[in-house]
Amino acid sequence: MTDMQHPRQLRSMPGCLIPLLTVLVVNLVQRCVRQRGLAFTQALVKPRSTSRVVRSQADLNPSEEQTYSWDGPKPRKKRLGLNDVTRLMQKSFTWQGSLAHFASMPDMDLKPDLLSLNLALMYCKHGSWEASLQLLTDSPNVNLGPDVITFGAALDSCQNAGRWSEALAILREMCTWSVQHNAYTASSALSACATSPTPELAVHLFNDLQAQRVEFNVKSYTSAMAACHLDSTLWRWSLDLLGKIKSDSGDVDAGTINGVIGAIRNSFSWG
Repeated sequence: MTDMQHPRQLRSMPGCLIPLLTVLVVNLVQRCVRQRGLAFTQALVKPRSTSRVVRSQADLNPSEEQTYSWDGPKPRKKRLGLNDVTRLMQKSFTWQGSLAHFASMPDMDLKPDLLSLNLALMYCKHGSWEASLQLLTDSPNVNLGPDVITFGAALDSCQNAGRWSEALAILREMCTWSVQHNAYTASSALSACATSPTPELAVHLFNDLQAQRVEFNVKSYTSAMAACHLDSTLWRWSLDLLGKIKSDSGDVDAGTINGVIGAIRNSFSWG
């Protein structure tokens, strides 16, 4: 039995050495990792020798620090394209910022397109009608030229500022470019003309646009009705206009009814 037990005791002996061997292996691995990591860091980060001579550590003042920099080629600055400038215009919170991005395109050798022009006009209609007219004047330099959206945004600027004479000039410019009117441009032009000293001008414009077979919407009729509200002599025409609305679209809103009532009340001095 003693001869049978001796090999088993030999096989159980290494089990006592496993914890000790594990500690030795772990310490050895950690030491190798630290040495290799330090060598890799020293090889990766080198002091700049081409532009600055690094002095020894003994010559450095305690307040000075040894600087390191990248000696390779500097990354090139990305050149902005037309789409990049257009996105900058969309992110602008003011019409001045959008207009500044639009004006910077020639300095970048970029030719504005129709999308960027219309975007600048859409922002300027809430700010400056002079800037809108200047953009419209420069529109022949834009690819594809102005379209109905371009003229509509410029007419909105004139409407908001009450510039009825400039609105009529834009309508003539549309004829020069052979751009057809729509309900949007008709509404803006009629609203601008309603603010003129002679609101009857809106009546003549409405008749001219109707002769050109422009399709009106409810807003177009409401804009024309605003002129009747300001001129007491147009109350009969307001009734005719109400009949046209019912025959054309059949949609009558509160603004149209108030315009008719206001025109009749002013003509007979009621209230």
